[in-house]
Amino acid sequence: MPEETNLELLDDLAELPTAEHVARFEAIHEALSARLTGDASP
Repeated sequence: MPEETNLELLDDLAELPTAEHVARFEAIHEALSARLTGDASP
């Protein structure tokens, strides 16, 4: 997933219940970490 797509997951963060923020941040973190370590396709 391109970085821009990952960061787009933050666009509606303010509309989500606070309890769902952690899962959203974790998903973005995992995707970006995978990209940095070469575990994700471009």
